[in-house]
Amino acid sequence: MIDSSQIARKIKNDEMQSRILAVILAMSHKFLSDEQINEFLEVMEMNKIYEAIEKKGMEKGMEKGMEKGILKTAENMLNENIDINIIKKVTGLSEKAIMNLKNNKI
Repeated sequence: MIDSSQIARKIKNDEMQSRILAVILAMSHKFLSDEQINEFLEVMEMNKIYEAIEKKGMEKGMEKGMEKGILKTAENMLNENIDINIIKKVTGLSEKAIMNLKNNKI
């Protein structure tokens, strides 16, 4: 039963995944004890929690990667002696952040 819920979780289409899990749950009442059904429901809930944590981690990672990319772009622009006002406009960084980057590079 748990294996079938894990297989269903691999389906990326949320609506289809929900339908499959609902069918599994509906059929389980004929073949499983209440304890086994509760275990299945717990696994489904843990999968949802895991997916939420994983999504949050991916979002944080992407955000951090974008920040690093912006800083690298500003650094490259400083290395090319591009005016700070242009760097501010292109990267969205403050003048203070750009100056800190410039001073740390020297």
